[in-house]
Amino acid sequence: MLGCIPQQFTTSHKSLPQQEKGMLGKVGLVELISQSAVKNRQLSTIPLGSSALLRFDLLESDFRYISMKILHCNADWSRSVLRDLEFLEVYNEFPVRDYNFSQTNYSDYTTYRAELPQLTKPGNYIFQVYDEDSDQILFNKRVSVYKTAMGINVSLERADNPSWRNSHHKIDYTINLMGLNVINPLQDLKVYVIQNNNWANLIEPIPPMEIDLGNGVISYTSYENLNSIPAINEFRFFDTRTISNRGLRVQDQYLIKGQPQVILEQDNSKFAKAYSEAFQEDFDGFFKIGNNDFLETSLNTEYVNVNFNLKSPPENGTVYVTGRFNNWEKNIINQMVYDSLSQSYKAKLLMKQGYYNYRYEIISQELDFYHFEGSHFQTKNTYEVYVYYREPGTVYDQLAGYKVFVN
Repeated sequence: MLGCIPQQFTTSHKSLPQQEKGMLGKVGLVELISQSAVKNRQLSTIPLGSSALLRFDLLESDFRYISMKILHCNADWSRSVLRDLEFLEVYNEFPVRDYNFSQTNYSDYTTYRAELPQLTKPGNYIFQVYDEDSDQILFNKRVSVYKTAMGINVSLERADNPSWRNSHHKIDYTINLMGLNVINPLQDLKVYVIQNNNWANLIEPIPPMEIDLGNGVISYTSYENLNSIPAINEFRFFDTRTISNRGLRVQDQYLIKGQPQVILEQDNSKFAKAYSEAFQEDFDGFFKIGNNDFLETSLNTEYVNVNFNLKSPPENGTVYVTGRFNNWEKNIINQMVYDSLSQSYKAKLLMKQGYYNYRYEIISQELDFYHFEGSHFQTKNTYEVYVYYREPGTVYDQLAGYKVFVN
């Protein structure tokens, strides 16, 4: 089976193996949701000891015998050397037997639910879901578990670099160790700043600028722009929570062979365009599943074919539709194809009804990955600061500090 995912980080856009799903085209929506204060809130990072539910759809009408296994990872998502019983109190195999069949007019799928087992150590984890009969991996879900052991203060400004002043954010942060035993901050601590829950767009660990171990304070900034990141732009959006009427940014919708089709309004490239503030609610890349046509449950929400259309001359690179809905992955499923007749990039994605944020990204040797979106310092983003701590004498990384902030 697949282990944790080795990843290399730089301060530019990352070419990370973002594959959380193993069976492309067979796995539908995968969500980690809260069971506590905020019901049905999408999660990727949870406090140690909290309860959360992994809910996912398989796009088939038959039941499978499914199990889940947990892999412990280091700060960089490489596989750690911890044995199962060092982060679990029970055997590391969890059958998933809570399931229901869809109750929709057009879509056949099966929804499975699994409560996450209690973990004994904070850190990074891969929840690996697989078919018991074939041992085939259905998908991997990354989850970070934190235990607050330090304080984090963050400030965000325009980048210092004159060429980035109008396009990048600069993020400085200070850590209060609160008695944590740190001997060598360069070895004991690793800090990542993640933009919009996208591990492919982050600020990697940088050397501390000031170290005051006597008072337990470590400050991070950079005169080499290592703490700067493209702010990009406000997200594009559409609303398919109804298929009896056209939702926001839906141009047309109809049935083909019993399958709902949604045609979105044509998008234009935002390259070299002025910043425009979002006039609809912006979820910073996230989404909300829903069905406004009936009394909503997770079982009567349809899967619809959503057709994207980006007006643009052909560019030297591969273009994708991305967002939190597919964990920012770039694969054959969300790759766009250029149509020379309409002079636009096109893609069709099978997506559950909902309100979605999305953007267009390109993998190119010549262009920034956000070429079609532009980048503006005014853009509102959600940032997460992850502070990993390797206690002297131990062999694994704890997630000892976590902070979320919106500029």
